[in-house]
Amino acid sequence: MGRWLVAGCAWLMLGTTQGHADAVLPILTAEQIEAVEPVEGSEFKDLGRTGLVLRAATIQDKEGRNLMSMQDEDHAWIKSFISLGDNCELGFIQRHFGYDQGGLLKWARIMNIDHLIAFLKTPQENFYKFDHLVPAWSDMVTDTSSGIQFHSVLRSEVVDGQRNFVDDEARRKVLYKEENSKRVHLYKKFMAELRDPDLTLVFKMNSAPPLAKVKELDKVLRDLGSRANLLHLVQNDRDKAGQVEKITDTLYVGYIRKFAPYVPVTDNVPEYWVEVLQSYRAIAHKKHVTNAIKSPAFAEGQ
Repeated sequence: MGRWLVAGCAWLMLGTTQGHADAVLPILTAEQIEAVEPVEGSEFKDLGRTGLVLRAATIQDKEGRNLMSMQDEDHAWIKSFISLGDNCELGFIQRHFGYDQGGLLKWARIMNIDHLIAFLKTPQENFYKFDHLVPAWSDMVTDTSSGIQFHSVLRSEVVDGQRNFVDDEARRKVLYKEENSKRVHLYKKFMAELRDPDLTLVFKMNSAPPLAKVKELDKVLRDLGSRANLLHLVQNDRDKAGQVEKITDTLYVGYIRKFAPYVPVTDNVPEYWVEVLQSYRAIAHKKHVTNAIKSPAFAEGQ
């Protein structure tokens, strides 16, 4: 059995190896434990002022519902979140928990929320067209129909202060044909995901856009027929960290303690994401007894 680690929020990481957690466990107060029943093989551990913590593969309430679905082997809880950008941080968080399926915007770079709105308003026939692609970085292109940057096999380099594609047009068209077939597949998958009410669309920017813009984004999603909620994450390391507010029936704002820097984006803290995503699940879907539970360690400012 792995060691117990305080994960810097209302969660514990159990048995970490090479930076990856075998399990993520919520802190349960004595009052909450009275409302649940551990299944066979469960064990409670008293950590003093941090409260009682359950060490188990699952925990059920008295109606038999699983309150620890985040510990399922397939990590079903993290699969329910679809990234809308603005970068790949959520993708790395999902990879951390063992889920690494492709997504249209999962690894994209969105410099402005207006670019995302433009993409959603762009007809499919204008998406990722060969003539719309210009070099952005060595392994990324900008789709000028929206302004969104995508990783691409169309490589580029800077020569004499000017960034240009490495290959000539004929070669790029060959590369593009194969790449675009995958892009179209992800596009269709994304549009199907929008209509799944069991999924949640997540949008974040390290510098949050105005709420009015986020509401505009939500409206565009509804106009497309989206039935998935929109969760907008905002960085807040003080009074609201880990909490989630319901703005409308389809729009929620969640407060995360800290995003990763854009460089390196891998310098993220999975526990911060777990804290706010599970708070959202508790509010929006009522799948967990934990709802922005504050760790005494944080309450004391440690």
